[in-house]
Amino acid sequence: MFLVLCLEGFFGFWITFGLLFTEDAHKIQLKKIYNEKSGGLFALFIFLLFIYVVLCGLKNAYRVVTNKIFSPMTKSLTDYFLNPLFLIQNYLEGDFVTRGKQNVFYFLINFILSSIINLFGCVFNEIIILFFCDLEKETYNQVSFRSSLNYKDDLSEIFGITYEDSELDNLSNT
Repeated sequence: MFLVLCLEGFFGFWITFGLLFTEDAHKIQLKKIYNEKSGGLFALFIFLLFIYVVLCGLKNAYRVVTNKIFSPMTKSLTDYFLNPLFLIQNYLEGDFVTRGKQNVFYFLINFILSSIINLFGCVFNEIIILFFCDLEKETYNQVSFRSSLNYKDDLSEIFGITYEDSELDNLSNT
């Protein structure tokens, strides 16, 4: 998976580098920055572009590792937790405007739906376990708990004999 990410970055770099010299708009913008700014500011600009490329690579590596260790849904959930904050920020900046004034109703509907999606995303990822309507039955914690309770009884039922604890422990280790 890291090889794919490396190849994606390699080809993306060369495609971008090729487009830099074929597109006139990019040349004009770079020349404008070079002519208008001093040498030190242009060097800072190039350095910050390099830092940006490195940080994008680290972000992509983090994305891959998160998907490998957890799941894509976990990554999406962590990203989606920011949506209510973005909604609040947009509302405070004057968004949700209809007919010349802010529409609180649309903001509240969006905020409530975003919060509900966050709640059920946590339920889906078993961060929050709901103990009603048998929603807890197939969660990792409950399956582990049930398996640790009756494993000796289940083994003795399977083999049809009563084992001593030491014999059962030896049997389960093999």
